[in-house]
Amino acid sequence: MEAILQYAYLQQARLTPDNIESVMFTADRLNVLGLLKQCTDFLATHLSHENAVGILKIARHLHCRQLEGKALRYVLVHFLQVAQHSAEFQLLTDDDLVGLFKADDLNIRSEDDACRAMLQWVAYRPETRSCSYPRLLGALRLGLVSRATIEDTLLSDQLLTENPVARELVQRGLSLSMQRENQGSDFLAEHALSVPMLRPRVPADVLFVLGGWSRDGVCSIMETYDDRVNRWYKDIPESYEHSLAYHAMVALDGSLYVVGGYTAVRYLSSARKFSAVTRTWHEVAPMHVSRCYVCAAVLDGKIYACGGFDGVNRHKSAERYTPANNQWNFIADMLTVRSDAGACELNGKIFVAGGFSGLECLSSAEMYDPCTDQWTAIEPMNFRRSGVTVVSFINSLFAIGGFNGIHRLDQVERYYPEQRAWIQVGPMRKGRSNFAAAVMDQRIFAIGGYDGEWLASPC
Repeated sequence: MEAILQYAYLQQARLTPDNIESVMFTADRLNVLGLLKQCTDFLATHLSHENAVGILKIARHLHCRQLEGKALRYVLVHFLQVAQHSAEFQLLTDDDLVGLFKADDLNIRSEDDACRAMLQWVAYRPETRSCSYPRLLGALRLGLVSRATIEDTLLSDQLLTENPVARELVQRGLSLSMQRENQGSDFLAEHALSVPMLRPRVPADVLFVLGGWSRDGVCSIMETYDDRVNRWYKDIPESYEHSLAYHAMVALDGSLYVVGGYTAVRYLSSARKFSAVTRTWHEVAPMHVSRCYVCAAVLDGKIYACGGFDGVNRHKSAERYTPANNQWNFIADMLTVRSDAGACELNGKIFVAGGFSGLECLSSAEMYDPCTDQWTAIEPMNFRRSGVTVVSFINSLFAIGGFNGIHRLDQVERYYPEQRAWIQVGPMRKGRSNFAAAVMDQRIFAIGGYDGEWLASPC
């Protein structure tokens, strides 16, 4: 009752993970709607892999629809982590699990992961849960499960195969899986809409690429990549209004921003925003400086554009874009003039590495602290890299590819901030420079680029 009394006097209660459930049920029982709202807001901001299922059940029990929606969305997006790390996952009912499996936006790397989660759930109480196999299997996209998983895992489960309905569903899925694996993406494209077992789920993440050089010169094509079906899509009609290369592209708050670049005629200072939801482009404020071969990164809801080339000079200047007021402002100059560099955010700082000074390819790297508006040199990379791409992954920087003045590199090196050291890691399959890279599904993707002779199309 302490929290109830505190709220009565102060209109604010001290909520903690230890007292939140009891306070919430008491607030609901006493119809203290303001406190109940504080409780739902508290839980919504404390969702985690371990507690999301429990919060979902509380929200449903108390008919808190907004909190239920947020918790359900969290479970769908983080399904694998919830299944692996939450003891509450075992408390789901078969109705709960069927609902998750039926959701088009269930975020899993492959349908095999959903199968493993199902088997894990059944194994917790096999004597009572094995009878749910037909409903659970009917909710899965069994035609998208690998043949190996069906044959080695599903068909080797005795409780499953003893159920004739479940066994028939798995056999039907196996037939579709074999056809899909034998005939490839054409079979899937032909039957995905008409056969429920083959309908791909809506990906939580996709890769977007825009522009660059094609065999016909600078282009304006936009493509997207869905890792779940290993397929690129070119049929997005809302391409950029003009051909563009050597620009920077970043994602922020559900939109894509395209910064600077080169049209084969002009060096650009412009910036545009693309909404993946409405599939529309909007012009935003231009930078103060034209920047081709620019690198960019996002930090704390703002975009940083660094260096580049304006057709005459290479820059060490950098600018910061604030969407709230649609303005670019100069920040402190970098320590080194550089175009063709790579940039990314890590631990609240902007890191820029490599590039071209106008005279030489660079191995130097530097770090920007927005709190002090200062750049600080960090340890140089092991290789000179112009046209390098830098991404942050596993609390480290990865500098990938680039041009050392002689060769296009396949070498990759990893920077450990705590050790202040660059360590060489496994190479790419193909050397390339001036390409795109992104992290998705705990993997680094390198896309396109120049291999010294022609455009490197493999990803």
